[in-house]
Amino acid sequence: MARRQTARAWLPPSLLSCSHCPLWWEADAGRSCWQGSWESLLRQERKPSRTASYTAWKTAARRGTGWSKWGPLVLVVLSVPLVMADLTRHVLQDAGIWPSPGSDMYRPDCDHSARHLGGITCLSLVGWLFTIVFTYLGFACLIAGVLWGADIHIKLRRAWRDIRRARQRSRNAAAAGSAA
Repeated sequence: MARRQTARAWLPPSLLSCSHCPLWWEADAGRSCWQGSWESLLRQERKPSRTASYTAWKTAARRGTGWSKWGPLVLVVLSVPLVMADLTRHVLQDAGIWPSPGSDMYRPDCDHSARHLGGITCLSLVGWLFTIVFTYLGFACLIAGVLWGADIHIKLRRAWRDIRRARQRSRNAAAAGSAA
């Protein structure tokens, strides 16, 4: 607990309270939204970066040239800023670097307190780009890069071929048994 208090000492007082983001868990923790967003950004950034590091290590051992060798790494590295874009927007907004209304996730004329899919209809252009497009495109690149790097397409093709061969052998054996 003392560690958290000393970490807050360097923050300016203006960043220790957040008027546009009154979240009960932030208030209970004694932190501002900005500090919570910053901690979340740092915590979330480690996951795709570690995946990119592992993919780089595995990609170096791949055979091939150009895209066939480095493609998985390119996709995973591309996924990192895409996945982190919305969290970065939150941090920049909470720190006052990218002020409202240009950084708002929701349209001002819409009640975005609706639960589940009701809130998606109130997204602004920034909300659509950062929350939907960048995030999902980032995860699609991450998944494609990891599966490609693990050669899942080759392993699935091999397994499917083995299944087809086994099925053909059982048909041939059944046909030979009924003919005899």
